[in-house]
Formats: sequence, C-alpha cells, structure tokens
Amino acid sequence: MPQLGRDVFLNGQPQTTVLTKHTVWRADLYELLNAYCADRSKSIRKRAYKTLVRRAYPLETARKKLEQALTKLEEWRSITSLSPAGETGPDAPPPESYLASTFGASLELAREGKLELQQAEAFAPLFVRARPVHKGGA
Repeated sequence: MPQLGRDVFLNGQPQTTVLTKHTVWRADLYELLNAYCADRSKSIRKRAYKTLVRRAYPLETARKKLEQALTKLEEWRSITSLSPAGETGPDAPPPESYLASTFGASLELAREGKLELQQAEAFAPLFVRARPVHKGGA
C-alpha cells in the first residue's frame, strides 16, 4: 500500500532527497604525525642539501706566529694587534677566523706557561705578553 510522503506526494511530483554529508576524520596523534612526516620526507628527498665549506685560519700557523712574536712581547699588547692581516679572495678565511685562531693559540701558550693573558673585565680587550724570565740568584 502506498504511503503519503514516501511513495505518493500531494502535488504528484516526487521530491528529490537532500543528502547532507559530514566528513568525520578518525585518527590519533601517531597517525597524523606519521602522515605528516611521510609527506614531508617526499618533499625533502627532492631537494639536495649542500654543505658550505668554511675556511679557517689554521691554529698551528697562529701558534707558530705567536711563538715567533714571543721574543718581542715584553710589554702588554692587544691580541688584535697580534693577529695576522687577513687574506683576500674567494677561498680566504673570514677575518674573524684569524683572531679566533690567535686567541686559541694564546690560550695554549698561556697554559704551557710561555705567555700571560690579562683582561680587565668581561668583553674588555684581551692583552698578551711573554712570561717574564726571572733570573734567580737566591
């Protein structure tokens, strides 16, 4: 038997059924992170990582130059005046590298007792001199 509103309509024309769709995602945090990482690793594989080769002034060279200058270091001198002048060119180390290597070499020589370091306060200029040789006649 036909039913009104389902099989038979008052105006004689069947009405279209309206479907409303609601998307429901069901995933936990692990699944979300796993999907994100999978997509991210695909995009990362496409681009190649290029490492930058940073040139540095060799610590051994700075130490040799500082040991040669020890004979003239009777008075306090700033460590910036002892660092060598920087080279120019595309393959030359940056100017900061010369000062850093000279600083490292001066720390090694101070540990060995060949020179003394002096600094008035934090971030103040660092001064260097050869350790005075005491001629003992005690």
